[in-house]
Amino acid sequence: MLINGSPYGVVTGSDGALWFTLVHQGQIGRVVPGEDPTIFQLDPADGRPTVITVGHDGSLWYTEFVGGRIGRITLDGTITAFEVKSSYGIVAGPDGAMWFTQLQGDRIGRITAAGEVTLHPLPTEGAMPSAIAAGPDGALWFTEWGIGRLGRITTEGEIEEYPLEGAEPHGLTVGPDGAIWVAMESGALVRS
Repeated sequence: MLINGSPYGVVTGSDGALWFTLVHQGQIGRVVPGEDPTIFQLDPADGRPTVITVGHDGSLWYTEFVGGRIGRITLDGTITAFEVKSSYGIVAGPDGAMWFTQLQGDRIGRITAAGEVTLHPLPTEGAMPSAIAAGPDGALWFTEWGIGRLGRITTEGEIEEYPLEGAEPHGLTVGPDGAIWVAMESGALVRS
């Protein structure tokens, strides 16, 4: 299936459909393979939605890096947006909140369903945190693209940083082995 536009992030929703961001169009899409997509226009449309993930209640949460917002879209298309500058990566945390990275600003944030935001500054300037994942240990793990490290933050806000061999870690996920796997621009896949 060909989607017209600029798809960026994609996730399987709690409804079994594929949900995706159209970064240059300021839209969120939903498609069931073999059917026509449904497109939801963001207002304003200048935010460039990027990463999208499933929240605790089954809604989809996404970041708008350029527009400075974090949004929530329900399965019926109701959109709520919260002002949060420089947000990029986002994930459902083990504490019932959503956790996100601030690529510019060197912080890890937490946002509740009501839009209450808590920011945790990173200990190293220029870290540029990007991807974030909920780890099997009850903490959140994130890549520090700007300084070549892997970070870990507890739900209480305690932060640790771990140097990685190579440069520029980008994506990460929890593997079936329970380890944190990191994709690095150097072409390496690192198991932590």
